[in-house]
Amino acid sequence: MPWAKLPVSSPKIDRHLFGYVAGALVPLAVLSFAFFYAAHVRRVDMARVDFIDYARLIGQSSAKIIARAEGFAAGLTARVNTGAATCDAVFQSLQDELRPAMSLRISVDGLPVCARTRHREGDEVSSAFEDIQASEPEAILVTRKSVDDHVIVSIGLRPRAVLTAPIAATTSSHASFALLTPEGQILADYSDRKEEKASFLRLVKKRDFSGDTTSSVQSPEKGWIVAVVPITGTNFRIVIGLLRSQTIWEPWFGIAKSLLIPALLLAVIFVVLRFGMQRFLLQYLRHIYATFRRYGAGDTDARVGRLERAPAEIQLLGMTFDMMADRIAYRTRDLENSLAEQQRLTRELHHRIKNTLQMIASLLGMQPA
Repeated sequence: MPWAKLPVSSPKIDRHLFGYVAGALVPLAVLSFAFFYAAHVRRVDMARVDFIDYARLIGQSSAKIIARAEGFAAGLTARVNTGAATCDAVFQSLQDELRPAMSLRISVDGLPVCARTRHREGDEVSSAFEDIQASEPEAILVTRKSVDDHVIVSIGLRPRAVLTAPIAATTSSHASFALLTPEGQILADYSDRKEEKASFLRLVKKRDFSGDTTSSVQSPEKGWIVAVVPITGTNFRIVIGLLRSQTIWEPWFGIAKSLLIPALLLAVIFVVLRFGMQRFLLQYLRHIYATFRRYGAGDTDARVGRLERAPAEIQLLGMTFDMMADRIAYRTRDLENSLAEQQRLTRELHHRIKNTLQMIASLLGMQPA
């Protein structure tokens, strides 16, 4: 019988159900991915803007240090005293006001009247003119003259101090910094990550940062993002580099994250629908299939019975099968009764014919020969 071969499980239904649910969730997955990509682009743009703003802040802070040195030098052009004690006091006052200051030289009518230098904090103050001249190429030199060029004041600033003073006043960004001369030479550098310093310096030496405006570029060397800012009022520039922490797997992690919600929805909806189908549909179908198999195997008394909690269509299917089986059983009984009646009549006819033949035989035997 065909119904004797019906499957106990329903993998085909599961595959179709999963396909329909997945097809319904594909637009949601595409929309989720589009939202993730848009958010990623916004984050990248905002990070670029924030990075450039940070670079501008460092450049402006360094420019303020140089402007303060220019203001101090301009003030000295108006009040010059050639006394040694006054020179020491002026240099001490300069270092108290400007920690990056490393040298001071005052000339009147071309003759040096005050010369002091201190290469590093904690070193002895030197008044040798040769020491000052030797230190000036290593310094950011700020020079101011009086109106009649009678007095010339030169203040040397430590490049590293000019670079790191604004950095120390901001939160750590794990960026690398380099102070460049107008010719593009590295005057000072700073990086709080030693493993990134060599890579950053190689990048600065390779690239041409001669632009006058703030810019942000993505370097091909190991994912560096670089911003270049000029120090206002000077020809010096500060290069700030940030090494992105993005790995090769990060975009795939982002894609997986964007598709996580649709995947979870797919799993939840599939489980709910599968449980619902099992609870409200498949268990009744399996019961009907089992009844079909029993009936096909010869159990003509097999019936589906009442399926009170089943859907109306399933109930109708079971009732139809029961009605069909009852009608077949009724016709079978009628045929059996009719066959039994025919057999009874045949036996009775046989008996009567037999008796009649016996009577005829007897009458023939009673006649004389």
